[in-house]
This record gives sequence, structure tokens and C-alpha cells, in this order.
Amino acid sequence: MTWVWIYVAAWAVTTAITFVASRHLGDRTQPATDIFFVCVLAGALWPLLLLGVVELSSVAAYSTAENWLVTPDPDDHVSEVMVTLR
Repeated sequence: MTWVWIYVAAWAVTTAITFVASRHLGDRTQPATDIFFVCVLAGALWPLLLLGVVELSSVAAYSTAENWLVTPDPDDHVSEVMVTLR
């Protein structure tokens, strides 16, 4: 029964956060009732949203780490080659 309460609490929090974010970042002409139903759906699918955020952060961390590890080689002239198209 505890898992159900955790799921419902996370559903409510996710719905509130997505509603506030959509009102601030979204289209102001769209009715709030339409946005609310989409936010309730997002709240119901909060585990998938959580997985998406984790995946996005891991991709961002990977791309940042990749840029830190690559040091430009001053003798590498491949980037200076220009091919003209006729």
C-alpha cells in the first residue's frame, strides 16, 4: 500500500510542476483546462519522465566529458582542408 501512496504523491507533484512550467513557458492563449489534462497525463507517466530526465542528463554528461577529453592537435591539418564543389 505504501507504493501506491508514493506513486500518487509523485503523480501530484509531477502534475503541479508540469502545470506551472507549462503556464510559464507555454502558449498563453491555450486554455488552462487543456494544459491541465496534459499535465495530469504527464503526472500519471512520471516514471517515464524520470527515465527521460536521467537519460538526457547522461547524454549531456557524456558529451561534456568527451569535449574535455579531446585536445586539439596543432599538427592536425585535416580541419583546414577545403574542397570546392563545382
